[in-house]
Amino acid sequence: MTRRDPGARDRLMAAPLAAGMTHEQAAATTGVSRKTIERRLSVPVFRRELDRARAELFDRVLGQAAKHATRAVEVLAAIMEDQNRAASVRVSAARALLDNSLRFREQVSLAERVARLEEALARQGEPVGGSS
Repeated sequence: MTRRDPGARDRLMAAPLAAGMTHEQAAATTGVSRKTIERRLSVPVFRRELDRARAELFDRVLGQAAKHATRAVEVLAAIMEDQNRAASVRVSAARALLDNSLRFREQVSLAERVARLEEALARQGEPVGGSS
């Protein structure tokens, strides 16, 4: 596996960490020692693989959330407009709609701004991105 694909071992170790496992759990899952996991975490190439695995996982989660977002908004709107519901329930639904709409717009705006900054840096030859 590692001779043909040197990154295969890193991908194997990164997946459980990206999913939220502890170092011990990831080590047991992948058949390496906890020290190996911790040692790899100090290597930039591995950190980038871990970042990539986390991003991929979050993309899948966001895809599922987006799939249900329209229906969620419809449910909140129906509760908000339902005169048979208590006023506090209707206000809570309205607040959830407003809060989430504003938060979503802010996130989209920030993502667009970051993308523009990264493009500008790339045009200047600066390294873009990084590992956490």
